Amino acid sequence: TTSAPGSVTPASTATDDSAHQVLSLAPPPKELLPSSSAPVLSKSDSQISLSPWLTKTWSQDSFESVESVLARADKDVQLLVHELIARNTSLENLAAPQTGEKTCVNKLPDIQSHIRVFCRIRPVLPREEGRIVSATRKDELTAEIVRPQTTYSGMRQQTRLMQFDAVFGPAHSQEDVFEEVQELVQSAVDGYNVTILSYGQTGAGKTYTMYGHEGDHRGIAPRTIEAVFAKLRDLDAARFCPVVSVNLVELYNNNFRDLLNHPARSAYGHTSLHSTHMGVRRESRAGECATNLAQDIVVSGVEELQKLLQHGIGQRHVASTVLNPDSSRSHMILTISLDIFDKESQARFMGKIRICDLAGAERQKKTGATGEAMKEAIEINKALTAL
Repeated sequence: TTSAPGSVTPASTATDDSAHQVLSLAPPPKELLPSSSAPVLSKSDSQISLSPWLTKTWSQDSFESVESVLARADKDVQLLVHELIARNTSLENLAAPQTGEKTCVNKLPDIQSHIRVFCRIRPVLPREEGRIVSATRKDELTAEIVRPQTTYSGMRQQTRLMQFDAVFGPAHSQEDVFEEVQELVQSAVDGYNVTILSYGQTGAGKTYTMYGHEGDHRGIAPRTIEAVFAKLRDLDAARFCPVVSVNLVELYNNNFRDLLNHPARSAYGHTSLHSTHMGVRRESRAGECATNLAQDIVVSGVEELQKLLQHGIGQRHVASTVLNPDSSRSHMILTISLDIFDKESQARFMGKIRICDLAGAERQKKTGATGEAMKEAIEINKALTAL
């Protein structure tokens, strides 16, 4: 309402409907009330005056109400502080150092969704120079896909933005990719089953991402192996008894094949019965599907497991195509099983990490596959379609 300078019209005297929309604020504490000598701020040219707290008389009951609210709030804060102190103390007293990490890491899937999809865009190859770049990284969650499209007016480019849980560009390293999945190692140590798989067109860099090369070019699989044994070393040796076993199989032309069950494997000191046929069965103890007759080999350290892995990769079916000179002709599945026995609680934690390097989707007119390679491509595409 408009009033003379130095005065305020009480809301209760307003006659229009807006009076019913005035918010009633709680009375201020005593220390916030201005003294009798407090200045009155006014702006006479706009007919608006600011005379805080001078136009209403506050009763003693109002002050008591504010004080009671503050007292209750102070009590709530004190209770919260005591609860936080108690929780912090309980965390510090945990016998196993990994328990707090276990709780946090294994809640991540509930927050981020149990299935997360990452996109990795590889660098342009020398033979691809001069072509239109079909995929670029817009930001950490978005990839831009550009495709040529034929219209009645001629050729034009169709642009589409796609969202992922993370997007890696050509400048990202193998370590950058592994950082996004390394918490799954802790989940496996805690008794969960986790799977990491690579999917994409042939020649897109799936095997490089999963296995890579030596040194800084190590892929997800060798880095996972290192992280597993690093986690196990952090356990209390007097309390926990961990056992690590591994198997490596490939699905080639719709048939499973044990890549570690080979005569050359005896060079590493391991022997097993030769399996002529492998199938899929339901494993009742772990409640999951598994391949039968793929014998798990117990390993004691990183070096031993790495040697087995390199030998198994050498047994995998590969062939040369127009798009990829070392094209994987099968889906390869590495399974690392963890069995950790807690002598103190008599509990057993059983977890698995499966790393699946899928064969690439193919188009015959692009790969130039013929004969046996053509048959392999048909089986590869059938399996990827089923997936």
